[in-house]
Amino acid sequence: MAIIAANVSLIVCFAVLSHRRWLERGQPIKALAQTGLAIVLLIVVLLTRRGMQWQSYVFLWLSMHCILVVAASLLSPRLPGAMVKRFGYGIGLLYAVTWLGSFAVVLAANLTSDHNHGRIYAFIPFLIAWSGLAWGLYFGFGFKVHGGSLRIVRAGALGLVVILCAGIVMKTWRVYEPMKAIAAAFDERHELIMNAKADGLRDIEVPASLDLTRALREGFCTLEFYDIDSLSYTGTDDGRVLQSAIFKERK
Repeated sequence: MAIIAANVSLIVCFAVLSHRRWLERGQPIKALAQTGLAIVLLIVVLLTRRGMQWQSYVFLWLSMHCILVVAASLLSPRLPGAMVKRFGYGIGLLYAVTWLGSFAVVLAANLTSDHNHGRIYAFIPFLIAWSGLAWGLYFGFGFKVHGGSLRIVRAGALGLVVILCAGIVMKTWRVYEPMKAIAAAFDERHELIMNAKADGLRDIEVPASLDLTRALREGFCTLEFYDIDSLSYTGTDDGRVLQSAIFKERK
């Protein structure tokens, strides 16, 4: 339904743009632009949800930018021409940097490494956030020039901030206790490993209760960090020595 609603709003917006004379007669320009911006805020809320199919995510993202362009085209004719050109060049350059920079990182990662880690793309959301700030400044100035009230826009933006912050706090609170237990286990294991190294051991055994392989997605970097040959986990049920599959003895 969100996809259909976004598509309908796009069709309506483009249909309205075809009636420029009707728009110039009255005062609907500000209301239409603010309505488009409100739809964009709703789409942003939808985009913050997880578990969405990537096709839907991409369509909503493109719909959001189409609505931004439509709303900006409603405000631009009455704004100073120099300002509109500067914004056009600036936002175009920002998107070019975002896409070309992302492509360069993707290309370099695929050419130089067999393992493509998602964390190397962490810069992309920051560039997108900068583009959102640029759009916000442009619309804010445009509404002021048109003499429109910003109460609705401000209320919508404030509501969006509250929703996003509430979601972050709730998700963080849910993982607080589990991560607290993992941190305590890590500290205990760290102390055991450091004491064993101080005694000259390089093949170290710790209790199975301190196996953080799955919780922290550990790999050979743990062995390299502590400069040890192997790390085994001793079980308490049958006295066996549990050797994690990813911790291979390095001789």
